[in-house]
Amino acid sequence: MKMINCVLAYVLSVSAVQPIALSGRADSSTRGVPEKISRLEAEIEIFLLPVCRDLRSRGLKAGWVSAMSPTLNQHDYFFFDLYGVAPNHTDEASSTLGSYAVNKWTGDVWNVATEELVVDSELKGVQRILIQGHHINEGTLTKYRPRPLWAVGLIR
Repeated sequence: MKMINCVLAYVLSVSAVQPIALSGRADSSTRGVPEKISRLEAEIEIFLLPVCRDLRSRGLKAGWVSAMSPTLNQHDYFFFDLYGVAPNHTDEASSTLGSYAVNKWTGDVWNVATEELVVDSELKGVQRILIQGHHINEGTLTKYRPRPLWAVGLIR
């Protein structure tokens, strides 16, 4: 829980998040045009993935690199390849954990291999903050949630 509080404090300090009313709804001064989340915010979500938390609980580190491919829908998602790192090696990858995508408009995180949405309570909390902070409304969520992971026109 201490880790999530630190991450949330960081999210709030680096983004242009307006104060949120205690009711969980933004007041009228925070309404605005929906904005995409940043790569940094997407990386915070990657840091919070259950697979990364599991590694840290075992004394290991998780690392990631941006995945770039013409077959991926880079317009709507940030893509990351995750790997585990032994604590005595700073950058040497010791195991591949998978590929994940973060929707730039919704904050949803997808396992690319299984094409399944990652569902996790801590991740959901950060997504709620990002949605409010970036003025993402139901219309935006409805429009961008169904966007495919794969580039338009590609047949899988």
